Amino acid sequence: MCGETLNELNESFAVLLTAPINCTLADSLGVGSILNDDFLPNIVLNSAAIVAENCLPANQVLDPGETVSVSFTLRNVATGAASASNVTATLRAGGGVAAPDGPQSYGTLAPGGQATRTFTFIADGPCGTNVTPRLELVSENASLAAVTTNFQIGRIKTSFAESFDTVTAPGLPAGWTAAGSGVAAWRSSTTSADTPPNAAFAGNPSTASTNLLASPAIPIATSIAQLSFRHYFNTESGFDGGMLEYSADGVAYQDVLAAGGRFLAGGYNGDIDFGTPAWTGNSGGFTNTIVSLPATAAGRNIRLRWRMSSDSSVSDVGWFVDTIRITDGFECCGAVPPRIERISFDAGTVRIEWFAIPGETYRLQYKPAIDAAGWIDLPGDVTAGGVSAYTTDAPGPAGQRFYRVLLLP
Repeated sequence: MCGETLNELNESFAVLLTAPINCTLADSLGVGSILNDDFLPNIVLNSAAIVAENCLPANQVLDPGETVSVSFTLRNVATGAASASNVTATLRAGGGVAAPDGPQSYGTLAPGGQATRTFTFIADGPCGTNVTPRLELVSENASLAAVTTNFQIGRIKTSFAESFDTVTAPGLPAGWTAAGSGVAAWRSSTTSADTPPNAAFAGNPSTASTNLLASPAIPIATSIAQLSFRHYFNTESGFDGGMLEYSADGVAYQDVLAAGGRFLAGGYNGDIDFGTPAWTGNSGGFTNTIVSLPATAAGRNIRLRWRMSSDSSVSDVGWFVDTIRITDGFECCGAVPPRIERISFDAGTVRIEWFAIPGETYRLQYKPAIDAAGWIDLPGDVTAGGVSAYTTDAPGPAGQRFYRVLLLP
């Protein structure tokens, strides 16, 4: 049998003899074993970490076009005496890796041993995409299995946040509204909170009621926006509870699931009113809910509404909502700056238009001369509602101005 060099478990086999001629078999079954003698090193990527980046301020993630240094730790997870000698790793271009530096020697990796080397390359891709570095390994001129890992370009962007902590109870922050019928309307409360001192709260009375807490309008830029919030509910199980509703561009509210949303964690845990999905019963403290917002929210202004419903019998504590966050796309250091597309002048007013990302906020600045020290802010930031945005300026009779647009974090 030809030899081979694969790491394998020991193997057993059996031989059964049947239909003997002119003899009797005392034991017709024989069992044998093949012992593995191909003890080879098994090199895996134990960890990879960013140790240097040139886009400031540093954000501990890869950014578009950024030169980064990443440490790669290789470990030999083989057993026995399967060492890997003179291990060399080469970072290959591709998969979002551009201009990688040269090969690195990891020396000898004994079983259980590890070593770390640092490679430098350019992250090649737009904000929000992936980079997949691939290290090709050689030991004593014999190829080993390549190892790969994955990095995200940019970090997830929080575009909206509310924890109800900037107001004095029972007030609500600006833009938030409470409405409904019956008692126990929504308000801020210090009774229980995920982040003290406040949480939004609606009680669970023993009378029929529907109380609504609506957010301000929230611009959504991408189709991958997610909502998360922390909440604690203690209601009459199966009869009283809470629901999440959604509206876009002023269209009538509907349940977030009916609108095309999807729970990623902490979805409805039961039914009320004989078949309406809701959060009901006792959550046992604050718990987390994550919702993938409808993809159709991209480029629109949405509102979210928390609905607390009760029937006319048993009362309980109610519903606390806190730590609301919306993540919407990615943010990167060194993202492409806004580009002014057109400047026009009419009746003493200058109109400046630029290419924009929906939902992003921009600031316009000017100088009276190109070599003047420092930029001057024009009053009023601009939040883009579409793929272009504009603002106006009345420079007066002072003469020329030089403009620039900044994308705000």
